[in-house]
Amino acid sequence: MNGASVACLELFHSMLEHGVELNEVTFISVLRGCAVAGMVDWGVEIFESMRWVHRIEPTLEHYGCMVDLYGWAGQLEEAVDFIRSMPIEPHVGAWGALLNACRLHRNKALGELALSKIVEIESGNDGAYVTLSNIYAENKNWGKVSSVRKLMKSRGVKKEPGFSVIEVGGEVHEFFVGDKGHPDYSEIESMLAEILRRLRLAGYVSKTEQVMFDVEEEEKESSLRMHSEKLAIAFGLIKLEEG
Repeated sequence: MNGASVACLELFHSMLEHGVELNEVTFISVLRGCAVAGMVDWGVEIFESMRWVHRIEPTLEHYGCMVDLYGWAGQLEEAVDFIRSMPIEPHVGAWGALLNACRLHRNKALGELALSKIVEIESGNDGAYVTLSNIYAENKNWGKVSSVRKLMKSRGVKKEPGFSVIEVGGEVHEFFVGDKGHPDYSEIESMLAEILRRLRLAGYVSKTEQVMFDVEEEEKESSLRMHSEKLAIAFGLIKLEEG
């Protein structure tokens, strides 16, 4: 989860050396580690060893990890071939991993394929439509962005608003994007401004490519600043002890 892929693989090999019994979760972790590190050959070898060495039958989650493995490395055609060769029916997780990889590598054609497969399985999967829309936005294809939104509307698919949570003093606080309803909002807004000031001093520049094309650049930056995670972090910086 923290991107420590080398440590993950070292632990895995240590388990093998000490005869620790491996299970399905072990392989999900190590395959994910290989994906983050871009170690495709290692990942393929470990995946193959599941069945033939350790007698563990891969599950849908493991197949999804393998699509991630190819996808993170930019091997999108290999990811598609892997999905099509799966001995079990590909699930939303596999096609979703491909769609996310298409967004990472800005591949519109395969992104469209992944979306079509996802909606065949889950017609109301709002995240898939949004991801494809983001691929188009990053390529500045605003006509396609509008088409995706119209398609969502015609099919009755609504985007579920994302939110972030933080626990302070035993109480859980929820924040939605652009949320100004929190009782401490004025302090949160001041902290957000201070965070942005320090970021800019460090050389940070907002990535506004995915924000809608029909608003000014300043409004785009404001939209990014009001992301739910940033609101939660700002609140935490105000309320929690240093460190």
